[in-house]
Amino acid sequence: METSRASMSASRMKKYRIKKKEQDPEYQKMENERLKMLNREKTKTMKKQELEELRKHKQEEKRLERERKKSQQLDLARANSTETPTASKSTFYLYKCQQTYSKAILKPMKSLLSCPLKQKYVIKGVANRLRIKMNEEVEKNVNYEEDENEIKAVKDFYFRLDIAQV
Repeated sequence: METSRASMSASRMKKYRIKKKEQDPEYQKMENERLKMLNREKTKTMKKQELEELRKHKQEEKRLERERKKSQQLDLARANSTETPTASKSTFYLYKCQQTYSKAILKPMKSLLSCPLKQKYVIKGVANRLRIKMNEEVEKNVNYEEDENEIKAVKDFYFRLDIAQV
């Protein structure tokens, strides 16, 4: 009998709270504060193991929420863009979360030299040792014969009598 009364009372309070939320906008703030206080009191009486489980659960929820937001942003960006994506999918999916992927990238970046040219050569060397094929930047092949011909043509132009006298 007592359990049915308790459940009836709980259902009545639930209905009352829903009705009150619709009527009074300030009630929602008070309700949030009440729930926060209840949670604080509950955590004060918890054991260490229970607190650890709660913390892990909250971390997991936050991680899932971040992933959901990121996927929503990607979907929105894909829907808004008319261009086809040129880059492949991010490789952080090989890791459990993006934080560990970023950490793995930042560790070697901290130990690289500050000169960008040297950084590029070090990274190319590491890629060669790991047998990773990198996209080479197109480097201009210098043809010295053409350069000498161009220099000669410019000199001839400036030393012409009609140009030099002006």
